[in-house]
Amino acid sequence: MRYFLIFLALFLAPAAADDNPYEGKIYLADARSRCTTAMCTCRVNPGPPPTIETKTMVVDRSASVYFGEASYTLDEKQIEILRRWLRAFDGQRRSVTLSSYTDGVGTAQDNIILARNRNATVKGLIMPNIPGSGVRSIIVGENVSGYDPRSRRVDIVVHTTQTLTTKIDKVRADVYLIDASGSMWGRQYRHWTDVVNASFKPGGKIYLSIMKGCKNGQIIDNVTPQGGTEIWFSYWTVLDSMRPGQTLAIVSDFQSNYPLTSREHALLSKKVRDKGVKVVAIRP
Repeated sequence: MRYFLIFLALFLAPAAADDNPYEGKIYLADARSRCTTAMCTCRVNPGPPPTIETKTMVVDRSASVYFGEASYTLDEKQIEILRRWLRAFDGQRRSVTLSSYTDGVGTAQDNIILARNRNATVKGLIMPNIPGSGVRSIIVGENVSGYDPRSRRVDIVVHTTQTLTTKIDKVRADVYLIDASGSMWGRQYRHWTDVVNASFKPGGKIYLSIMKGCKNGQIIDNVTPQGGTEIWFSYWTVLDSMRPGQTLAIVSDFQSNYPLTSREHALLSKKVRDKGVKVVAIRP
């Protein structure tokens, strides 16, 4: 399974030749007419979380370390708290993901360097405590524009020997969009609905991209994938409901019969930037 973490824009679809884009709107003019489900998108409710493995989630697998303005050092108290937290995972650690951020003060280039230094500080503390484990670093840099102490941080996620919970940790989204087209039918669709059911948090949202056979408010487990792939139109629609700083996770094979035009591709990328959201694309 491949994970693609893309910040600010999603570049997954090959752009087709520009052919009469729909008045500055995303996707083809007849996209809505192909779907009996409004906007080819259905908001659903989570089902019950899976019972297998979720009982092992007794320790929070994520933590954040905060830094002072323009700083990439930690004090002794922070270091001890971090080490104590890591000790809770003795015997079950496999790998760690670090995501490093800054606020919007300073130049973008300086903030990338600062984010890398913060990442190196935390990685240096983690490695002795996780012998033989891999550390995956994601250097984000500016998380917001302007002054924001909450953005001067490194997020840490510990991936354990529990397969399902490790996948949940890697998804971690505010909004989910799952491709419920016919090409997604089978184990991959049911697997990811289980992951979403287990990782869904209060205030989150779940959407299905589906042409028919779904009503808003249905339980996700009661929807059967069917029809063609309208993931790009649903992606555009779901972005309208998002707030700056949120993360959208899209689960799809992206096998659309209607590729984006070059102009539509540019409009979609611009909308992601304007909304100030992050996008995680997952191809089962």
